[in-house]
Amino acid sequence: MRVIGITGGIGVGKSKVSEILVSLGLDVINVDELGHQVYLPFTTGWQEVVQEFGREILTREGEINRSKLRSKVFNDSSALERLNRIAHPKIKHRLREFILEYRNSGKDLVAFEAALLLEAGWKELADEIWVVTAPKSVIVDRVLSRSPALDKLTIQSMIESQMPQSEREKSADIIINNSGTINALKKLVKMNYNHTLKNLFGE
Repeated sequence: MRVIGITGGIGVGKSKVSEILVSLGLDVINVDELGHQVYLPFTTGWQEVVQEFGREILTREGEINRSKLRSKVFNDSSALERLNRIAHPKIKHRLREFILEYRNSGKDLVAFEAALLLEAGWKELADEIWVVTAPKSVIVDRVLSRSPALDKLTIQSMIESQMPQSEREKSADIIINNSGTINALKKLVKMNYNHTLKNLFGE
């Protein structure tokens, strides 16, 4: 079985690429959803995060308030590193389990979408890495349109806090430039998907 890893920074359109692949018949694992599972109340991950960052990050129902947790680590590299040490190995373990389930079910090809694929050290789980990119100006406009409460300076700060696109591209087997229309993106994704299938099945 071959595994595609899809990654890219904020606002580049990773989820849109995943949606297109799903429409083409490919199963795509959403790693962000696996991350939510790691934080479920009273799991080991939940206990370790609460112990590290305090009960003030919890809602009345005992769930981790992700926005409060983000605010604690956003401008604190040490706190972010501590959170990543707790979460990333657990997410990787869950992702590995999902991939194994697909392998055991006889799937020939599966993908997973992960913003932190490279930063978290999950590269080894993918046979082929797709990096989704877009110009900074396009990214800012996209994020503004979906999150109007944010301003341009905040969005630019978020972009600059991430791994640079040029650095991600060094690990890419395929670069998906999502700077145009949705139809252009669909054509690009379908072309690369068909190329992967052709390599996989030798047709």
